[in-house]
Amino acid sequence: QTAKTLNDDLGNLNQAISAANSAKSTPNYTEADPDKQKALEGALSAAKTAKTSNDPSAVEQATTDLKAAQSGLNGDSNLATAKEQADQHIAKLPNLSDGQKDIAKQNISNAQTTSDVQQAEQTAKTLNDDLGNLNQAISAANSAKSTPNYTEADPDKQKALEGALSAAKTAKTSNDPSAVEQATTDLKAAQSGLNGDSNLATAKEQADQHIAKLPNLSDGQKDIAKQ
Repeated sequence: QTAKTLNDDLGNLNQAISAANSAKSTPNYTEADPDKQKALEGALSAAKTAKTSNDPSAVEQATTDLKAAQSGLNGDSNLATAKEQADQHIAKLPNLSDGQKDIAKQNISNAQTTSDVQQAEQTAKTLNDDLGNLNQAISAANSAKSTPNYTEADPDKQKALEGALSAAKTAKTSNDPSAVEQATTDLKAAQSGLNGDSNLATAKEQADQHIAKLPNLSDGQKDIAKQ
C-alpha cells in the first residue's frame, strides 16, 4: 500500500515539476519578482530531490510546496500593472491625437515584457515631444509667410516652404518619431532658405546706386528718394 501511495504521489510530483518547468517560459515567471522566481527554483530543486525519496509524505510535501511556489508567481500581475501605468501616462501626452494614443496603447497591450512596455511608452513620449517641436516649426513657418523674407523671396524658395509645410502637416498624423523629426528639420531648413530680406536689401542697394547717378536731382532730393 505504501508503495502504491508513493507511486501515485510521484506521479503527482512529476506533473507538478513539468508544470513548473513550463511556467518558467511564460511572462508569469519571467516578469515575476526575483524572490518569487527564486522560490520556484528552490521548490523545483527540492522536488527533484524528493523524486528519490521513499517517504510518501515527503513527496506530497514537495508537490504542495512546488505548486504553491508556482501559484505565487506574480509576473502576469506585474506586467498588467506596468501596462496600466503606461496607458495612464499615454493618456496625458498633449501632442498626440486620439488615433496616435490608440496605437501607442495597442503597442503597450501587445508587449510581452515590462521592458517592451517601457520601450513602447518611451516611443510615444518621444513622438509627443517631436510633435511639439513640429507644431512650433509649423507656427513659425506660417508666421514667416507674412513677412518680406517670404513675400520677396525667390519663387522656388517660396515653393520649397510650401512643400515643407504640406509635408509637416501630413507628418502630424505619423506614429514614427523619426518621420516627425525629419519633417521638422526640412521645414526649418526651408524657412532658413528664404531670401526675401536679402532680395529686398539688394534691390534697395541697386536703387540707391541708380538714384546717385541721376544728374538733375539735388543732394536733398536724392536723400529723400533714398529714404
